[in-house]
Amino acid sequence: LSVFKNRSFLSAPIDSLEFLSTYVGSASDASFIINNFFSSSITVSNITSSSNKFSIIGATNFIVAAGGSHTVVVRYTPTTAQTDTGTLSIFPSGYPVEKVSLRGTGKTPVAVIGVIPTSLSFGSTTVGKTSDLILNISNSGQLGLNVTNITHSNNHFSITSPVSFTVPPGETVPI
Repeated sequence: LSVFKNRSFLSAPIDSLEFLSTYVGSASDASFIINNFFSSSITVSNITSSSNKFSIIGATNFIVAAGGSHTVVVRYTPTTAQTDTGTLSIFPSGYPVEKVSLRGTGKTPVAVIGVIPTSLSFGSTTVGKTSDLILNISNSGQLGLNVTNITHSNNHFSITSPVSFTVPPGETVPI
């Protein structure tokens, strides 16, 4: 891909860069390649974004050698669950400014609870003795899972672990 759309010595223009849906509080990257089909180097003096939700990862000024290429990585960091747009401006020395439209959609992170096992079997327990089993609460979501209470319907059972805790994303807490 080439970002220099109006030059016969450059190939496959890109007009826009679209990001995958991205959870608020995280980021996603997309890239494109600047090709130089000249017999001399091209200096890119700067790359800017019109929106602070889109940023360049790496150098914003660089030289593309004759016949060479340079990969530009753009990061999208949404702050709200909505569609964001912006414009990337590329300033090649001695050439007109090139523009690339940017678009990304922020989505709300969620907590996703999992309970393993889904039932507990204590088997036979001698009267006056106790039997303990572990229940694992997992969170496969992107947001911390806040457990504020755990209840049961039989007074012969009790919960010995805290009944109020947080399960971080991607983790499991045994109770």
